Amino acid sequence: MLPSPPPFQNTPFKYISVPAELDDLLATLKTAQEIAIDLEHNDRRSYYGLVCLMQISTREQDWVVDTLALRDELSVLGEVFADPNIVKVSYLIETLLGSLSMVVPFRKF
Repeated sequence: MLPSPPPFQNTPFKYISVPAELDDLLATLKTAQEIAIDLEHNDRRSYYGLVCLMQISTREQDWVVDTLALRDELSVLGEVFADPNIVKVSYLIETLLGSLSMVVPFRKF
């Protein structure tokens, strides 16, 4: 049985908007056994759409990644997303993978 999550007040998130913060996030995610991922995607008035925000969680910590500010740096996350030893959890994974592949070219890993 999984442990109960801590109260919301005790689970602050980190907002990631600069490359140094993204590097810290990457280092933490590489040590995770499982991660949860969610994207906020806007496809209104656009053929491909635009990933506006990424939410990533481990059992201990939560992050909100500004994908607009870090658009050119996000490919570093491909290493984690392609790692078969890290379980990825998401809602509507097929939709997420399509959107995610636009900002994180993880196929090369």
